[in-house]
Amino acid sequence: MATVMAPETLPARPGSLRRTAGDVFLFVRIVAGLAIIFGAKDGRPYVHHLAFLIGVALVSWAVRGVGWAAIYDAFLAGVLCAYGILALQWLIEVVLLRGVSLTFRAAVVAPLTEEPLKILPLLLLLVVLPWRGRWSSGASDLMVLGIALGSGFGFVEDSLWRTRSYGDAIGIHVLGIPLTPDARGHFIGHGAASGFICLAIGWWIWMSRWKLLRVIAPLPALFVTFWMIVDHGLWNYSTSSMDRFTAWIWRLDGSGRAAPYLFVGAAFVTMFVEWFVLFVANSKLKRLPLSRSVAYVRQPLRKGFGYAELRMVARRIRGVFAYLLTRRQLGYLLAHRRGDSPVNTRRYAAEVATTVGRLLIAQKAITRT
Repeated sequence: MATVMAPETLPARPGSLRRTAGDVFLFVRIVAGLAIIFGAKDGRPYVHHLAFLIGVALVSWAVRGVGWAAIYDAFLAGVLCAYGILALQWLIEVVLLRGVSLTFRAAVVAPLTEEPLKILPLLLLLVVLPWRGRWSSGASDLMVLGIALGSGFGFVEDSLWRTRSYGDAIGIHVLGIPLTPDARGHFIGHGAASGFICLAIGWWIWMSRWKLLRVIAPLPALFVTFWMIVDHGLWNYSTSSMDRFTAWIWRLDGSGRAAPYLFVGAAFVTMFVEWFVLFVANSKLKRLPLSRSVAYVRQPLRKGFGYAELRMVARRIRGVFAYLLTRRQLGYLLAHRRGDSPVNTRRYAAEVATTVGRLLIAQKAITRT
């Protein structure tokens, strides 16, 4: 009599579990973002903050070493950081400085706490991951992440105040569309202010690679931070009253009108310079033709248009983007090495080797099809 054997249950493969966990984590991040955006008071999405962030991310694509996931996470970090800043402001205004006037709160407490603390997550990242955060990125990367942090904060502030900054934005307009749409009155806006500060921090990192510039390297970042704090405070002060001396000080930068022009100009100059730096640094690296990347992405669709095939297409698109981003990260690493300031040679060589390895893996995956 034949014995019927029960089918053997195969254990789940670790790779399959990692893919499932990755899908779940991605789904949670998307749901969290949608909940924050559409869960704002009175249901207004404040699209201008996101439009500003996405627009800058697209314009800076050719020089970015950070991906869309990092930008998205920075926006969520800005949203979460906003509630921490609000709690700190409540502690200062209600507990420590009980009975302080509303003008003092708006003109002094708000800018002193908001402008430095909005970019705190990025500063912590640069301290915890100094090599990956500093030398594998450029000033444009830090600018985009700063805009994401500031836009997240501005989104929460607009939501709580039930206001919409868009419509009275100052600065440069193209076809009637402001380039700094989250500006309010004569203040450049939270996203642009944080982006300007982080852009100056990026200059600091570049300048620190040369011995002669290391002493003055922090000055631009310190100056821009001070400038944004003063501009923010003076704008808030002007909404209630402003004495003649304070008004004279504010007119030194056109009552806040100069900041958007200088920020946009500095951003475009920095992106052009970093594009040239990457072009020179990666000039000896062979770049895959666009046709190869397109064929790599389209290949799964030859089998059909089911979930597995579409998921594979999405993964391959991410792979192509990862290849391009890794190539730029390697370019930044090579460019930062050109300075004469001392560097940990062993750590630098290990970081370059790791980046080259990731680049070769991404390139091999694209070319093997």
